[in-house]
Amino acid sequence: MKYCNKYKKTHHYIPIYGVNINIVFNQDDFKYLCETYQDYKVDRELSKNGETLMNLENNEVTIGIFNNDLSTIVHESTHASLFILDTHFMNPSDSNGEAMAYLQSYLFDLIRKKMKKYIAKVKHKKVKSFEQS
Repeated sequence: MKYCNKYKKTHHYIPIYGVNINIVFNQDDFKYLCETYQDYKVDRELSKNGETLMNLENNEVTIGIFNNDLSTIVHESTHASLFILDTHFMNPSDSNGEAMAYLQSYLFDLIRKKMKKYIAKVKHKKVKSFEQS
C-alpha cells in the first residue's frame, strides 16, 4: 500500500507475519489513516489513551497512542499481537506463549522508539514557537 509522504514514517512491515503496522500519536492522524487506508469511518469518540484498529481485508493494523504512556503501549500492543496471531491461526498460549511474548515485545520496542522521537519533535516545535513569540 502506498502512503502519502506525511505517513510513510508511520508505516512498518512485519515480514514474518506479513502485516502492515501504522503507529501514530494523535487522534487526528489515527482517524485519517483509518478513513483513508483502512476504509473505516471513525464515527465515535476515541479513547483519550489509545486505540488499535485491525483490518482483516488488507492485513493492516493502526495503533494510536494518545497519552504517551508506556502502559498504553503495552495495552495496545497486546491487542495488535492477539490480532496478528489470530490471523495466522496461532494460539497465543502455545509453546508457553513464546510467539505472543516475542511479538508483543517487538511491538512495544518499536512503538516506544517512535514515541520518543515524536515527543522530542513536539517539544522542539514548542520551544521554537515560544522563541519566535
